[in-house]
Amino acid sequence: MRTKQDQHNCDESGECSHIAMERNRYFTGKFMASRDFADEQKYFLSRHRLHNRLLHGWGIVCGLKVSYHPRPDCARRWVVVQSGIALDCCGRELIVPCETTFELPLPHPKKDPNEKKPEGYGNESQSSPQPEPNEVENEKELPLYLVLRYVEDEIERVPTLYSEGECDPTRKEANRVREKAVLDVVRMDDVEGNCWLNPQGDPHAGCRDDCGDVIPGPGDSCLKPICPCGDVVPLALLTASTDPEKAFDIDLKGRRRLPTPPEYLTHIVDTNWDHGEEVTLDRINNEWKGQLVVTFDRKILPADGEKTGIGPLTFIVQYGGVQQAVEFLPYDGDHPPALDGDCRAVFTIDPDYINPRRDRRGKTIVDNVVYVTLKCDFILDCHNNPVDGDFRGARFPTGNRVPGGVFESWFRVVYDNPNGAHYQGREEK
Repeated sequence: MRTKQDQHNCDESGECSHIAMERNRYFTGKFMASRDFADEQKYFLSRHRLHNRLLHGWGIVCGLKVSYHPRPDCARRWVVVQSGIALDCCGRELIVPCETTFELPLPHPKKDPNEKKPEGYGNESQSSPQPEPNEVENEKELPLYLVLRYVEDEIERVPTLYSEGECDPTRKEANRVREKAVLDVVRMDDVEGNCWLNPQGDPHAGCRDDCGDVIPGPGDSCLKPICPCGDVVPLALLTASTDPEKAFDIDLKGRRRLPTPPEYLTHIVDTNWDHGEEVTLDRINNEWKGQLVVTFDRKILPADGEKTGIGPLTFIVQYGGVQQAVEFLPYDGDHPPALDGDCRAVFTIDPDYINPRRDRRGKTIVDNVVYVTLKCDFILDCHNNPVDGDFRGARFPTGNRVPGGVFESWFRVVYDNPNGAHYQGREEK
């Protein structure tokens, strides 16, 4: 792991910030040497990675979910990482092509020195303890980050037909370079505080002083990368578990993620009202059962206290007239806003505010516009992505191809005339 002072380069050669400024010019009869072909790759790789780094950033692109090993006897030391792709701070792609298992270098449980050994076990005269079988080298204590690191391997050693400056018929060179993403663990002290997203914040995070730079960007140039995690991309935070059945807990909430491709985002696909319509109290009570229902096209995560999820702070309903004061519409105290199943959010209106026989001197939502708001930045789908909730042009499904946003809609509430026509302000008898 690089030190914090050496964070601007991902490797000793400075490849992270290297940008090729020359490319080959071809012409008939040109003599081509290995240098020309190598420079061809360097040019396009450096420009491609520069594009990734400056225009996309770093973090997890998709997949790479970390979970416990499905076998109970392996779950205390092994994790499973799903296939996926990430970009490191150099703009290099880290690709895990298929589901991969990884053994954590955790210390083995200490043996009870008074435990009676079975007959025939070892040499009783030995005073030094024997190592555990299959012991993992370089054991580390929790908490740890499970990370992904870019590695290049030179493979397929082949004989060289000609070698500059040498005459060695046994000389071999690597025929190919294999790019790999390898799993590793690092200690929390080996990375900066803002490497992992922390809900509680980091009071010790540094304050950058680059306001005098001519080009806005990290340091004195936007071409110099800042790598708070060094040359790795964290996949999970592994902490000691309070559950005796588990050796560790897996936290995925602080992972750095790149914007999710639009086709994988979750949207609002339906509401039980039509945007901008007139609705009668009779319909609200009998057809809607006093509920406002919002439907999503993917499963939504349950509420995490008052932090995220469907709840009174994210599913907000107000009422009032145009150019008049707007007040919050209370929900039924026994049924706060919540998920109904996996894909529906329900707001149950306080019955007093939709009671058709309530004294007109009391407050109801009749003769008012009802405004519905969902704060989708805090409503997460089953992949931990915020719902793409912007109601663009009042058309479903919602979304502006960016995670999060605010869903806003409204409808007007009126009394229902026995003749079928709507009119407002009727006095209750």
